[in-house]
Parts: sequence; structure tokens; C-alpha cells
Amino acid sequence: MNVKLFRFTKLEDFSNEAKNQTNPTDTIVFVIEPKKETVDRVMNFYYKLITCVKNFAFLFMPEISYEIKNFLKNYQFDIRIFSFSNEAYPIDKDLITLHLPNCFRELYVENDTNCLSTMARVLAKLEMLFGIIKYKFVKGDNSRKVKELLENEEQINSINDKTQSGEIFSCIIMERSCDPIAPFCSQYTYEGYIDEFFGIHWGINSGHLYVPSSLVPSDRKSAQKSSSTSKKSDMGKFEISLDNEFYEQSRCMPVFPLAINFIRMMKENYDKKAANAKKGKELDVINKNLEEFANAKKKENPFILAHFPLITHIAELRHNDHITQETMKFEQLLLIGENIENLHEFYVNQIAKKADLVTVLRLMCIESLTKGGIRNYTALKKDIILTYGFQYIFLFNNLEKAGLLKEEKGKGNPVMNLNYPNIYNKMELLNTEFDYSDCSYLGVGYNYIGVKMIESAVDGNWKKIEDGLDKIPGYQEFPRSPDEVKNNKKEKNIIFAVFIGGVTYAEIEGIRFLNKQRKDTKIIIVTTNIIGYKNLIKSFDTGETNATFSFRNCYKEISEEENKIRGKK
Repeated sequence: MNVKLFRFTKLEDFSNEAKNQTNPTDTIVFVIEPKKETVDRVMNFYYKLITCVKNFAFLFMPEISYEIKNFLKNYQFDIRIFSFSNEAYPIDKDLITLHLPNCFRELYVENDTNCLSTMARVLAKLEMLFGIIKYKFVKGDNSRKVKELLENEEQINSINDKTQSGEIFSCIIMERSCDPIAPFCSQYTYEGYIDEFFGIHWGINSGHLYVPSSLVPSDRKSAQKSSSTSKKSDMGKFEISLDNEFYEQSRCMPVFPLAINFIRMMKENYDKKAANAKKGKELDVINKNLEEFANAKKKENPFILAHFPLITHIAELRHNDHITQETMKFEQLLLIGENIENLHEFYVNQIAKKADLVTVLRLMCIESLTKGGIRNYTALKKDIILTYGFQYIFLFNNLEKAGLLKEEKGKGNPVMNLNYPNIYNKMELLNTEFDYSDCSYLGVGYNYIGVKMIESAVDGNWKKIEDGLDKIPGYQEFPRSPDEVKNNKKEKNIIFAVFIGGVTYAEIEGIRFLNKQRKDTKIIIVTTNIIGYKNLIKSFDTGETNATFSFRNCYKEISEEENKIRGKK
């Protein structure tokens, strides 16, 4: 059997290649993600190629969801469907993701709980490898369902002996509704920024992003010129290695201090070499010494010089973006509970300028969640739809169903009805003494609720935040004593922090900060996916697909009624 591998970023190129084959292809296998838009695009080309190809097959990676199975019923096709059953992907030594990008929308808009059973199966497989998790603590109704499903899996797999000692001592399961504000908050770390601006595509222990070609290291540019995988001619592939010590240390740092450290390092070296050159009174010595310094650093760690242009580029973008700076100022005021008089005026001005809609919606979601709704929300919604287009009706509908947007004093989704002022005060989310010795520096003094919960559990201070957690809707089960979270033995305690609905880069770095501070504890994150405000809002924007099928179904119903009437006649 002859097998030919095609790697195309554009389906048009693939279609032309397949049609121009001298020997007709018997079978084509599409290896694709289980996303509606991807399936829709591939199916359009399936109809074009059906005359020149005998057999078609879809291999979905990761596993195909119930939603996509129903979606495929809308098409008439003869395609074999396969699914890659691997459900968990270890991105890093302390981070496992299920790669379920639409989990938040599925849970809180569509009431689809398939991701909960997937999470329970993953945790059960980990138990089979590392032993039973002795203690499990939950916050949220969906978290309780995961715990119940996990206990059922334990009985099926005959691993329900609580007395046996496993490597994982305890597990803290929380869902995104416990802290729906965090995904919309600004990312201040280097890794958070590069994902926000460019989007990181993770593999196992490595990742890549597409950046302007001027930021790609010179040794990678030549390799990419002959490659057909680059997205655009002015964009290049920037690779990230998690084995690199420099990236591991710098990813948790705020961008501006990181850029300043780089510049200071270069300046100190320049001043030193310039002083030596001044004695010799030769300018060539400066250039020679700087060149030697660059080569030495490149040999020592090529990633240092590779990341420097990217760091300064991001710092410059953030510094020059006045709208984002204004948004961040309003965001900080909302998080500390201040009343902002000119916020509505800011919305109106940005809508009139037709500014980036995602940025406007991000701030609106923060206001709605912290203030219990938005004043004059209906008028703002009307202005946005009239300015940006009617297709965003579906986006607003989904955000409202999820409880992320609502009118002031409106009902909304009860799961998202946070009593934020009380939670903020009871849990002491603001650290006024801002310094880098506390994980609140990741939010410029603001503590994320999820990280605060894990920190309190590990330190045995759960009672301290219990009053605040009572204000968050949903079932809760807390540890009765610190001994239930970690044991007092000499070996390091392994704790699972499970996030249902996604985890942000800031929360990931917050948990890594706790790992560094507490030498007797190793916290491993297990999450459905990694989210930020851009990909979260994008996951709600299903307007085009929904509109197409709503009109299609409407036409189908009209045709059926018409046929019935004709039959009666």
C-alpha cells in the first residue's frame, strides 16, 4: 500500500494537488480537530473531490464529541469516521490538558456535560497508574458530578480501596463558575502576553506561535523559506521549548521588568567594554567585544537572544496601545469595587470608533460579573449590533445564557450570580502591600479565587476563606483538617488541582509560584483547556453556523408543511 502525506494550511492547495495526481488516489484520510468550522470546510471540499477519490475517512484528534456527531448528521456523505481516544495531553511536567476548547460554552450555554465524564475517565486512568486519590474536595455542582463519576469509575476498575497508599494524596476539583472573572483579567506575565497577542499552539513539552518574520531567529528563517507550513508570507514560526531553563524562569515574569532586565544586562556589558576600549582609545574594540558577548550568550543559551526581540516587541505594543491601557485602568477599578462614573461613556466612544469588539466585551463582562449587571446594557447591546453587524446577536445570546452579560439587577444564569463585593472582602483578594514574594503580583495585587482556594487548602487555612466561598453558588466540600490535604511524611505531597471549564496562564503561574514557595508540596494542574478572554469569547461566537442551520431548518419545516397541505388537497 502506497501512502502519501500532504501538509497543507489551505484546503484549496490540497484540492488542486489531489485533482492533478497522475495516479488516482484510492483513499484520503483527513486528520482534523473536532470543530464545527473545520468539519464544515472539509465537507465542502469532500463534495468537490468525490468524483476523483474513491474513499474518504475522518480521523478526529482529540476524541470526537457528541456535539460533532450530531453536527455530521446534517450532511449526506459516505465517510468512515475514526476517533483518537487519547484524552489527556501532558504539556509540561506540572500541567495536563484535555484539549476541550469549547468546554465552558458546552457547560453553561448548551448544558452538555460530556466534558465531565471525560475528566472523570482521565482522573480514573491516573489513579490506575499512580494509585487511589485518598481525599477529594470539590467546589461547584459540576465538580460534584465529576467526583461522583470518578467514584463510579473506581468501582468499575476495582480501585476503590481507600486504605491503599497512592502517590497522589489529595485532589481539589473546581469549576470555572467559581471564578468566571479570571479569564477576562489582563495577563501580566510573559507567557500570558505572547498567548494574548499571538496564540500559543502547544505540543508535548514544546509549542510554537506565528509572529512577524522580523522576530524569528535568523537560523530559523532559512529553514522556513522552503516550508509550505507558514501561515502568511510576513509571518514566521517561533518555537518554544519547555526544556530551556531561560524560558522556564522568564515565562512567569511581568513583561516590562523582563524587558528592563534585558536592556540593563546589555547596557552593563556595553559600559564595561566601552570602559576597556576607552583605555585603548579604539572604537573597534567596542564592536569586537560586543560581538564576542553576543556569540558567547548565543552559545551559552541561544534562547536568550531569540526571545529578546519578542519581549521588547510585546512591551512596545502594550505601551503604545492606549485603548488597552485605558481598559486595564478600568479593570483594576472594577476589581477593587470602585464605582466608575465615565465607564458608560468609554463604551460609547469605543463603539463609535468601531474599536476591537473583543476588548470592549471583555470589560463589559468584568463589569457585569463584579457589579451584578451593566447599567443601560440594552442600549449598549443595540449600539454594538447596529455598528458591528447583526451576526453578533448570537454572540450576545450565548454570553447572556452563560451569565457573563446581563442588565443591572437582571436575573441571568444563577451559577454566575456572584456576590462579588462580599467575596472580595471575605477572601481578602487584594494585597495592598504589592511585592514579588506573594503570588498576587501576577494580578498586580489581585489574588485569583482559584489560586487562593488552593493556597488556603495547602496551608491549612481553609476556614479563613470559608465565609467567602459560601457566597459563591454551588456545592462545596472542604477539608476538615490540613492532614486531609497533605500528609506529614518526609516525601513530597502530590496534589491535583482540577479546573473544569479552563485555567488561565495567570492561574497556572500562581500555582507554580506556590510550588516554589512550598518545598514539601507538588501541585499538578489537570484542566479541560487553557483559556484567555480572546479564545473564550470566540468560543461563544457561533452565529454563522447557527444562523445557517436555523434558516435551513426553518426552510425544511416550511417545505414539510407545504407537502402536508398539498397531500390533503
